[in-house]
Amino acid sequence: MARTTAEPDVVVLLQALARFASERVLAALDDGVRESDGYVFQHLIAGPQTSSALAERLGVSQQAVSKAVADMERRRLVSRRADPDDRRARPVELTDRAWSAIEGARVARARLADEFTSVLGDAGARRFERDVRRLIDHLGGAEVLARRSLRPPR
Repeated sequence: MARTTAEPDVVVLLQALARFASERVLAALDDGVRESDGYVFQHLIAGPQTSSALAERLGVSQQAVSKAVADMERRRLVSRRADPDDRRARPVELTDRAWSAIEGARVARARLADEFTSVLGDAGARRFERDVRRLIDHLGGAEVLARRSLRPPR
């Protein structure tokens, strides 16, 4: 029996849009910055965090965070140093290279938003953003976005 290829549904379309947009932003950044780094960055923008606090916020194991932090340290995106109040603790903090990547991503996302406005028009872009926010709220994600605590995919 032959199967026909159905048109992508709205979820696949949104996933594709997110993937293409993410690839565009990453292409504008220094080589070596990955999409997954952003999940860690969002929790370190406010200041250094312990690995255990990062694991809790990201919803992953301590082992997963230790592996990610070690990799990001090798790529000079984060550093760890002894906490003056607790020498056993080694909070993770963003490096200048990470801050440059964060700023670069902000600029790239703003340019991409301008492109969307160019394609959709001012009213269409505003409507699109409003509708996407409504859908995120409907799915229970508004608070996650407000707290900047989006978790990586499982």
